[in-house]
Amino acid sequence: MRLPHTHVQEWASQLTGQSVVVVCHKGQKLSEGTAAWLRYNKIAAEILEGGQVGWKQANLPTVRGCKIPKRDGRGRTVWVTRSRPKVDRIACPWLIRRFVDPSAVFLFVASAEVQSVAERFNATPFDVGERVLEPSR
Repeated sequence: MRLPHTHVQEWASQLTGQSVVVVCHKGQKLSEGTAAWLRYNKIAAEILEGGQVGWKQANLPTVRGCKIPKRDGRGRTVWVTRSRPKVDRIACPWLIRRFVDPSAVFLFVASAEVQSVAERFNATPFDVGERVLEPSR
């Protein structure tokens, strides 16, 4: 989750009961201060030593910010997929809730409506069926 350190006192309560790793550019004052505020609010918070700079220097994997699903007004990610869940569509929500967003919302809709519902409700579509890929030239 990307949250501004300047408003930590406002959003800290969203993290109650969770363990948090706070990351800033170099892992110094912003991370330290934010983690301290979170600990003050009884949230288990640590910092990532070296911050984003250290992570990149260690050649660890990164994800572009534009690829991270947007959150709704309550701070949840919203996902949409085809209705009539099968095993793979049950496993995906479990994985997302376990590793991405414990408060994620899942919308199950008719196959033909996945993309339009995703666009209309600012949701992230997944498992949208067969995709035909053009060979690269």
